[in-house]
Amino acid sequence: KPIMEKIDGLREKAADGAGERLSPDEVLRARRIIADHMRTATFILCDPKGGVKPGNVGANYVLRRLIRRAVRFARMIGIAPGFTLKLAEVVCRKYKHVYPELEANLATCKLDLEAEEARFNRTLDKGEARYNKVVGALKEHGQTRISGKLAFELYDTFGFPFEMTCEMAAKDGLTVDKAGFDEANRKHQELSRTTSAGSFKAGLQDNSAVVTRMHTATHLLHAALHQVLGPTALQK
Repeated sequence: KPIMEKIDGLREKAADGAGERLSPDEVLRARRIIADHMRTATFILCDPKGGVKPGNVGANYVLRRLIRRAVRFARMIGIAPGFTLKLAEVVCRKYKHVYPELEANLATCKLDLEAEEARFNRTLDKGEARYNKVVGALKEHGQTRISGKLAFELYDTFGFPFEMTCEMAAKDGLTVDKAGFDEANRKHQELSRTTSAGSFKAGLQDNSAVVTRMHTATHLLHAALHQVLGPTALQK
């Protein structure tokens, strides 16, 4: 409840009127997503044993998706940038009596949230500019469908989420070729896997002994640091 109340307070201060075109159910869904994702992201970033930061692989990518989805829905309902830090503070106040690591690591958590939110907002600004240019060209030629290729270009080149393309297209009276997007995405992933596999194989052939020694040495060093400094010495 305190998180939801903070979200409502941040919406009231938004001056651009964004979110007014949404139905009450859509606003409620957005508020719930923001609250859930920001609570989860705050716990992950404050976990003293986790070492997870926003990134492009594995758990780091999951965290990035959580934060960016919260940012996307915040923009939809008219919450100004900088909200992630304020919600992290609410999460900390709410749970720190049970999880003291929230308060201990809040400063670092806020730095990570601030950086990721700013990075994604820049991505969204560029993506929206490209989207508006695409839509303008389509309407000039009497077309009502965004091709899968264009949707994938927005996603791959500009980092613009496919879901946002669909949402904005619907409000502009357009449709999106999802099958075409999926096919373009599939081909891109296949190419990436082929390229990565070739690079990885070559790397192992050239450096397998060196890589193995370094990997083992890293684990030994980490174990030694634990013995000398204690369990707070974490590999990140």
